[in-house]
Amino acid sequence: MKSMIANLIDEEIFNSHFILESDAEFMQRICNHIFHEMSYLKKLAPSEYSQEIIEEIEDQVLEVFKTKTYGYLNLQHYRKVHGPKMTSVG
Repeated sequence: MKSMIANLIDEEIFNSHFILESDAEFMQRICNHIFHEMSYLKKLAPSEYSQEIIEEIEDQVLEVFKTKTYGYLNLQHYRKVHGPKMTSVG
């Protein structure tokens, strides 16, 4: 599960449609994406466990996010340091 989350974070961290989002907004977007992808769990797991599943996914997203952005002030700082470099010509 963590490798799937890490891959999704890597794919989405520089998504230009969401470049101004906060850390919390980014993590919520990742969680929502995972919930959507794993909607089949609603059919497999009894409904009384759905909240536990959601909390587990949120915890894992937070853990992977913290690992990915360790040493940076926030998501914006990470994006600024690692984002596409713009160079001027002339």
